[in-house]
Amino acid sequence: MTDSNVTRLQKRIANAAYDMMEADSESIVYLHALLCHVGLPRRQTDARAFERASGGAGIRIEAGSVLRSKGWVPAPLPYGTKPRLVLMHLCAEAVRTKSPEIDIGHSLNDFLAKLGIDNNGRAYGRFRSQMEALAVCRMQFGFVTNERSVMINTQPISQFEAWVKHDHGTPGLWPGALSLSAEFYQALIDHAVPLDPRAISALQGSALSLDIYTWLAHRLCRIRKDNGIPLYWKNLRDQFGQEYKESKDFKREFLKSMSNALSVYPDAKVEQVTGGIKLYPSPPPIKKNSVVVKSFPTSIPSLNVSEKALETVRLVAPGWDKYALLADWREWHLNKDLVSPTNPDKAFLAWAKKYTKGKAPI
Repeated sequence: MTDSNVTRLQKRIANAAYDMMEADSESIVYLHALLCHVGLPRRQTDARAFERASGGAGIRIEAGSVLRSKGWVPAPLPYGTKPRLVLMHLCAEAVRTKSPEIDIGHSLNDFLAKLGIDNNGRAYGRFRSQMEALAVCRMQFGFVTNERSVMINTQPISQFEAWVKHDHGTPGLWPGALSLSAEFYQALIDHAVPLDPRAISALQGSALSLDIYTWLAHRLCRIRKDNGIPLYWKNLRDQFGQEYKESKDFKREFLKSMSNALSVYPDAKVEQVTGGIKLYPSPPPIKKNSVVVKSFPTSIPSLNVSEKALETVRLVAPGWDKYALLADWREWHLNKDLVSPTNPDKAFLAWAKKYTKGKAPI
């Protein structure tokens, strides 16, 4: 990263940090919980597949191919900030509209403006390449707990018509929508994590800063131990540092990027300790009543509850977030390795009544 890029990044972060003290968020950005925990490649690679794992969560991405006039051409793996920003935008639109059909505008400039990406010539070319790479890749999401393995095999974007250039070299129009795959859309609706759009905009120049911010947004609000949870450099490098050959280089860049993330997540409680860092219980960057869910095991059909039960739980547990309770119940059920309930609605409401009795809403 050049000095000028560092200056621009730090300026955006400072401005965003100031804005967060002065105003409420106008719109919420969303990302699948597992993508908050383990992200895409951050650097260009010639590999045709990429894997990243942490604890029981993992992702595997396989590069696809693009059809040109002379035949199929291998596309690279999506990497860096641009596919991350695109995924956040698509996830936000899908959650907001409750539809897998995403309006992406009728021109490239319109779409780039929505993402806050410069639209000069070089940026256009890089963005087009990364958008195509994302559109044709395949992903596997995995989560393992108590000897149970849950897998989602998906191609996030099921249909996308790439824009073209006219003979005279000017960008042509492109379609106003793309479609998320049914598998990815359902997993997203069940496990979307809300993020502050000002923070995302401020950190858009650093993939590592974005990854640390989204990870903290998903992780900190789920910590229950008041004395915190220590994470050591080896574990952090396994989760975030595959691109670094030397441990000292990873540690230096991680701390710098974590500082950027904390600047736009002022309520995050994180400290550096001997051998690593320590995470403490912290409020999410977006208020709890905006959270869709907070855990990333995929939903199990036998643990699905009706909309009526989700409304009824407000009477059983006044003041509690119904989606957060549903996520906690599913995770509790999965960890206990229990037999699927005959009546999920009744089981969920009974658990919620017992779980929240005598407790203040969290």
